[in-house]
Amino acid sequence: MFRAGFSQGMSSIELEADHFASGLLMPLKLVGEVIGRSRVGLDGIIALSQLAESSLTASAIRAAKCCDYPIAVVVSSGDKVAYAFLSESFKKLDKLTFLKKGTPLPRTHTQRFNADTQNIRSARSICGQTSLSEWFSCGRQLALDEEAIGLGAYGFTLTVLSSEELADDLDDDTYEEEASLIESWTPRFAYGR
Repeated sequence: MFRAGFSQGMSSIELEADHFASGLLMPLKLVGEVIGRSRVGLDGIIALSQLAESSLTASAIRAAKCCDYPIAVVVSSGDKVAYAFLSESFKKLDKLTFLKKGTPLPRTHTQRFNADTQNIRSARSICGQTSLSEWFSCGRQLALDEEAIGLGAYGFTLTVLSSEELADDLDDDTYEEEASLIESWTPRFAYGR
């Protein structure tokens, strides 16, 4: 169904090339427009993936890098974290313990989902409630949506942690301001001189 991309065994050069390509395929303005029209979380990432014809994983990572609202992307295999990307605003929610490669998954919906490998192979998905403290060993009991989807034969699971309530709190003018800035820096050529 969806290509996973960003495989765990890839070299740093391949990973850097994928990041560069995702920036070309998914410019900031496109990401903002697609994610802004979609529900925060996995739905927006799927919409971005389909529009940009890119993998779910690359789209999720790009969304976490470009979006103003708090979102965390965790890729896992079995009961371990493969890697995680957090938006800048997510990092500011509390003093968070970073999820490093090989860190055991917390006892969450994703851990239970990963226990059945058929969930992953069949690209099934789940959605449930979790909290910031469950995932990041912090003091804040902030409620989050936990959405996970299996990435097929790659054997990985993509988990998106987000909250509509947190997204609603952000200033809606952020993308409009950026579009205005881009417009102001667009070169204009005088013809007929």
